[in-house]
Amino acid sequence: MSRDEDELVVQHVRDRIEEIEDDPRMDYDDANVRINAPLALHQCEQKGRLAELRGVLEVLEDGA
Repeated sequence: MSRDEDELVVQHVRDRIEEIEDDPRMDYDDANVRINAPLALHQCEQKGRLAELRGVLEVLEDGA
């Protein structure tokens, strides 16, 4: 990939991280699956995505 394409990928990953972090449902206390299963599943899924995206961003930035 060209340098411009690399920068676009890095920016896309940063934008996705920001989008997840800005989701107001992520500001709530961790939901209990027995009390609010949809919120608990959403939070769990988004936390996993954040960890994955942060790992990808780290690799991209270290390789740049």
